[in-house]
Order: sequence, then C-alpha cells, then structure tokens
Amino acid sequence: MNRLLRVLWLLLCVGCADLNGSDPQTGSTGQGDIVIVADTTAPAPDTQAAVDTAPDPAKSCAGKCGAKYDPSLPCQCNDQCGKFGNCCQDFGPLCAPETFTCEGRCGVYDKNASCQCNDDCPRYGQCCPDYLATCHTGFNFDYNLADADEFKICDKPSGLANIEYAKDGDTIELIDGSIVRLLLVNTPELTTQDCYAIDALNWMKTIVKTHKTVCLVPDPSQPNKDQYGRLLRYVYYKEPAVDGQWVNLNLRLVRL
Repeated sequence: MNRLLRVLWLLLCVGCADLNGSDPQTGSTGQGDIVIVADTTAPAPDTQAAVDTAPDPAKSCAGKCGAKYDPSLPCQCNDQCGKFGNCCQDFGPLCAPETFTCEGRCGVYDKNASCQCNDDCPRYGQCCPDYLATCHTGFNFDYNLADADEFKICDKPSGLANIEYAKDGDTIELIDGSIVRLLLVNTPELTTQDCYAIDALNWMKTIVKTHKTVCLVPDPSQPNKDQYGRLLRYVYYKEPAVDGQWVNLNLRLVRL
C-alpha cells in the first residue's frame, strides 16, 4: 500500500510540472525541479520459501552410507536400496563410488565401508558385488563362457529367469517359485552342523545379489528334475568383467 501511494504521489508531481511548463533544452520547470528517485526498497525475504527449499537431512545419504535399514526414513543408503528402489537421490555420488567396489581394496577390511574385500567377506556375506571379479585374480572366465548352443538359449526370453534368493550354496529359488539345483555343485546342507554350509550359502548370496536375471540351460545327459522336484540346470549370468558375456555360474563355483 505504501509503495502504491508513493507512485501516485510521484505521478501527480510530474503532472504538476508539465502544467507549469518546462525548458525544452534542460527539462527544468523553473519553479524548483522535481527529481524522481527509483524505489530501491528491497522486498522482505520470503523466509517460508527458504525453509521449503532447504535440503531435508532425512532424504540425504550424507553421513549415512551403509547404514542399516530404517523404516522411519523416506529413503535408504545401504547396499540393498537399489534392489528395493528406495535409495536416496544422492546415494550414487555419496556412497557407491567408494563403498561398493573392491578397486584398490582387495584383502583390506574397512569397518567404515558398506561391503568388504578381504578373504573373510564370503564367510560373513559382506563382499562387495565385484569382489570375485576384482580380487579373485586366479580365476579365468574364458573357460566358463557360454558356447554357441548355450548362447542361443540365453539369447531368447524363454531361456531367462529371475532369481528370488539363494536357498543354500547350490540351490536358488526363482521368482515364479521354481527351485533350481545347480549341476556339478554339491555343498553341505544348511540343516547339518557343517560350518562350510554357511560359507557356501554366503558365496552364493554374494554372486546372485547383483545378478538377478540368469539363463537356465539343461543338460541333455541329466534328468530335467531331481527326486525332490528341483530343476537341474546350468546357470549362466552376465559378467561385467568380460564385457557382459554369459558365464557359467556352476563352473565358477566349482573353481572357487
């Protein structure tokens, strides 16, 4: 309101000056010049807008990379958030580059990292997704690549399946409920007290965690299912270490 009154007053003054006449050369009225000064009064800051645009700490991974799942938060910053689609927006730049790779960390335990790259990480199921490809230097993927016949199966949607989870060291369950027993691989059952049963399960979890879509290839020399109704298959997955080619998971587990 004050600003509007000031503008009206200035307009009236200008009108008065015009009526009294002015010098065409100088613009002077001869009766005391009126100088119009621009209103430089800054508007009051919108404090509410500033509050609304301030970053919400609950929606950021700052200081929370690798934190355990917290259902009270709107987004997460752990190594499972990608699987469930609930990562915070800054999860990638803040957490992924430094805490979810074994590049430069093989054999090292870092209590502040969200995954590990030392020899004990398989035992505790804490290995980074690229642990085997980066740190298992004695492994040669070339021996386990899909051949031409296997590639034909894996190149069709009918040959693909999605893993729900690892049941044990040699068995996986698919999203459709089917149980797949890996050919050639025989690990201790979890029902036994054999400590290697847990190790084998954790190895399997480490691999399938980042390879949810696999290719299932039957062996013509083997039955379709075992006595428990489980599918008997070779399981292939796309390995980033060899440009995304299909690699035989069964043989990889045997060679570990």
